[in-house]
Amino acid sequence: MYLKFKAPSAESVRPPKVFINYVRSLFQPRVTLETPRSNPNFDEILCYVTNWYVEFDAQNGFPIRELGTDASGDVIMIMPWQRNYGFWSDKKIKLKQFYQQLDAIETDQHEFDGLWHTFESRHSDKFNNGTI
Repeated sequence: MYLKFKAPSAESVRPPKVFINYVRSLFQPRVTLETPRSNPNFDEILCYVTNWYVEFDAQNGFPIRELGTDASGDVIMIMPWQRNYGFWSDKKIKLKQFYQQLDAIETDQHEFDGLWHTFESRHSDKFNNGTI
């Protein structure tokens, strides 16, 4: 199953309980000094995503892969990919919630895979060389 939707503003999406627990944990004492970033190549450009495309696991309904496009329709990130874990796949949000909270519409594997492969073919050398 594949969905696409406009990137939500921060206040339009009710945070899942997992997120609330994470925020609470930020105020508790830490054992480690630094937490590794889950999307080191993409965290700083998440704000430029205007549309998301998400692939879901047919069995459990959770996100598997995702990609974000900018205002021009160019793919600016795909996840999980290389050192980047994912934005939506890192949350415990099921398919039904995407329909209810994000006004998602269905797309197909052909469109998703086409966008995915376009990004890979344009950017794999930059990421492999550590330039991004």
